Parts: sequence; structure tokens; C-alpha cells
Amino acid sequence: YLQGTVDVKEFFALENIGKNLAVTLGARYDNYDDIGSTVNPRAGIVYGVSEKLYFKMLYGEAFRAPSFLDLHTKDNGAVEGNPDLDSEKITTLEGMAGYNFTENVRTTLTVYNNRATDIIKGVSTPQGGQHFDNVGSIDATGIEFELRAAFDKNRYGYLNFTFLNSENTTGETVTWMDPV
Repeated sequence: YLQGTVDVKEFFALENIGKNLAVTLGARYDNYDDIGSTVNPRAGIVYGVSEKLYFKMLYGEAFRAPSFLDLHTKDNGAVEGNPDLDSEKITTLEGMAGYNFTENVRTTLTVYNNRATDIIKGVSTPQGGQHFDNVGSIDATGIEFELRAAFDKNRYGYLNFTFLNSENTTGETVTWMDPV
């Protein structure tokens, strides 16, 4: 794993771009004997217009490697692993605007999109058993609003509204396992 953050305003000695502008870049490399290797990048930009108003953009990729059971289960034909499975992958994109009304009262509005592909699922076989396969993808788009108030060091309250639209983009029923 490698990650670095640059305070752009300080690094380039910029005077008139607001309170701060920072860029974070990172990447993670994983190598598995049975499924191969993957590189997953991450990036973020944070821009503080003032002490009160700020914006954030994030991008990232991640994966879930198939488990040993997903790959190698042998249960007398009832459940069979699949050594040819691909890792599940997810790509995320998020944008946020935040405003601090006071030191103790702040709000954020976040918009995001997540796309998961190569979902691993147990699927039925013609013989009545199941095997694992990469079957689908899911798109999830949402918006979230939060208002938070701190009353003292240990007491706070917040109000949160979230709207999420999650869509299976392949037409498959994507659950962990079909009923046998």
C-alpha cells in the first residue's frame, strides 16, 4: 500500500485559492497464489474555500477475492467451488459539500455512485446442486444530507436523510445463495 498527500496551496505557495487545497493519491497492490494480482487506486481532492465551506471529491477501486470455499468447496455435488472465479470489483465516486455554521453546528451534502461487478453467487445446477459463479453487477447511486450539532465534548445530535437507488444491471438475482 502506498499513499501520499500534497497540500497544493503550501507546495506551490499559492495565495488566493481559499483556505486549503489538498490532493491525496494512493494505490494498493495485492497478489494471491490462486487468483493472481490486482492494483486498486484511490484519489481524493479536498478544497476548503473558507473556514466554513469545503468540498471533497473521492474516487476509489477495491475488490473482494473469492474465499477458499468459493474456489474449492466439494460437498458431494450439493455445493461445488469454482477455481475459475474472478474477484468481485467495486468502483466508487463521491462528492461532498460541507458547511460549518458554527464551531458546534455543521452540515454535509454527499452524492455518490458505487458500481460492483463480477458478483460471486451460488447458482443452481441442473443436477439440483449449486456452484459458485460470477453473475452480475450492481449500480448504487445516492444522496445523503446530514446536520450535526455538538452540545459538549460527549453529547451531540444529528439528523440524517439518505436516498439510495440500487439497480441490478444484469437482470440476475444477486443474493448469496439460491434456495436449494
